[in-house]
Amino acid sequence: MQRFQMFRLGVAAVPLMFAAGGASAQSGAPVSHEPAPMPEDSIMEGWTLQIEPLAHYIAPAGDFKLPRSSGGSSDEVSVDDLNVDDTRISPYVDLHLRRDKWRISVSGFWFSLDDRGETAEESFQFGDLSIAPGDEIESSLDFWTLEAVGSYRVFEDQTERNSKGKIGAGIGIDLLAGVRMFDVDLDVSAASGSQGAEHFWAQPVAGARMEVAIWERFGFDVTSAFGYLPAGESTSFSWDIVAAFHWRPIENVGVQIGYQQLRMTLEDGEDDDEFRWEGGMAGLFGGLLIRF
Repeated sequence: MQRFQMFRLGVAAVPLMFAAGGASAQSGAPVSHEPAPMPEDSIMEGWTLQIEPLAHYIAPAGDFKLPRSSGGSSDEVSVDDLNVDDTRISPYVDLHLRRDKWRISVSGFWFSLDDRGETAEESFQFGDLSIAPGDEIESSLDFWTLEAVGSYRVFEDQTERNSKGKIGAGIGIDLLAGVRMFDVDLDVSAASGSQGAEHFWAQPVAGARMEVAIWERFGFDVTSAFGYLPAGESTSFSWDIVAAFHWRPIENVGVQIGYQQLRMTLEDGEDDDEFRWEGGMAGLFGGLLIRF
C-alpha cells in the first residue's frame, strides 16, 4: 500500500516537472540564428594623418598701391598693367592630423613671377615711379600664405548599411579657428627708377568645413574661412573657399582635384605712405591624398 502511494505521487509529479521545465525555458534568453549586427563605424574614419601634396594652377588679381615718399597721391595699378596676372603652377601642401572629433590642419602655397615686362599704355604715378605712355615696366611678385587651424566635429550622420554591409554615404561638419599668414614682395622698375615693397601680415581666422562621403572611397569637401585683423597701420582681411573632389582607388592612397578662391585686402601704412593689395588669388589644384 505504501509503495502504491509513492507511485501515485511520482506520477503526479511528472506534469509538474514538465511545467517547471517549460517555465524555465521561457524565462531564458531566446536562441537566434540571425547574424549579429555590424558595428556602425563612420565611413569617414579610418585614418589619423592625411598628407596632400598638390600643384596649384593659380593667378593673382586686383590692384596694387605703393607708398610715395615725396608726398602726394599714388595711383592704384592693376596686376594686368604690371603683367603679373599670369597663371602659374605653384607648390601647394595640405596636412591634417586627427584624433576623435578633433583635427589640426596646416595648409599653404607659394607663388612667384619674376622680371615680367610690360609697355605702359597711359601715364600714371605708381609710388615714387612716374610712368609715361610707352615706358617699359618690369615687375616681380613673390607671394606665400600659410594657415594653421584647429577644428572640432559638431555634426555627423550617415546612411545605414545595405545588404552587403556597406555604408552608402555620410556627412560631417566641423567648426574651425586658427591663424592665417601672408607675405608679399613686389618689385617694379621703370625709366624713372625702381621701387620695392615687402610686407607680412598675420590674422585670426574662423570658419567651417563640410565633408561628404558619396560612396565608399569617393567624396568631396568644402572649407570656407574668414580672417580679419585691424592692427593700427597694418590691416588685413581675407576670405577663402576651397572645394575638392577625391577618389581613393586603394584604401589609403587617392587623387583629388579642386578649386580655391582667395579674396583679400592687405594694407600697411597710412595715407601717402600706404602699401595696399586689394584683390586675391584663384585657380585649380590637383594631386595626391595619402592617409595613415
